[in-house]
Parts: sequence; C-alpha cells; structure tokens
Amino acid sequence: AGLRLERAALDEAALTVVHGDFTAWNMRYRRGRLAGLFDLDSAHLDLRVADFALSWRGVYGGVIDGYSDETPLSASERALIVPVFWAFMVSCAVLGLREGGTVDWAVKQLLRQPLDASTV
Repeated sequence: AGLRLERAALDEAALTVVHGDFTAWNMRYRRGRLAGLFDLDSAHLDLRVADFALSWRGVYGGVIDGYSDETPLSASERALIVPVFWAFMVSCAVLGLREGGTVDWAVKQLLRQPLDASTV
C-alpha cells in the first residue's frame, strides 16, 4: 500500500473535514436528495477520498459515481481510493488486535478488494 501511496500525488489530494463513517445508515434522504448526515463522532481532517473509501468497500461503485456527480474526483484522488481503503482496513485490524478482539471483518474486506484493483 505504501508504494501505491507514494506514487499517487498526495500533495494534489484535497484535505477537508470528513464524516468518518459515510455509510447509507448514516444518511437521510428527502425526495431523492441527501438531506442529512448522522453519527458525526468520527469526523476529522483527512483526504477527501477517505470519506467514502470505507463505504465503497470495493463493491459499491455507485458511491464513487454519485460523489463524482456532485464534486468530480481528480485522477490523483481516484488513484488513492484503493490504498486509502486498504490503509483503513489494516488500521482496523491493528486496533482489533490491540483490543484483544478479532480481525475477521477487516481481513474479509481486504480479501474482497485486491490492492492492485483497477475497478475504481
């Protein structure tokens, strides 16, 4: 993951306040448009792509398409989607180990999305 992150133009990636758990169960819609976000306790400053890398999970391409419809992603940001996703999953696994829990969920997510995927 580090090599892919080095190759991507991190200095071109936008930093912004991100939700931190940008998933369907934390969104509310009114008349087909996003009307609100809930569960803001994970909000923090991060790369813009980090906000939907987790909700994308390698299988929900509509998250990227929908986001791009509102605010287009640069080529550099698209190159960061998979490495940011992997970095988050590895962090989840490390945290799980530190807390004496399981890494099953993080490993399952990593196995679903190869690091060299070009599906983004």
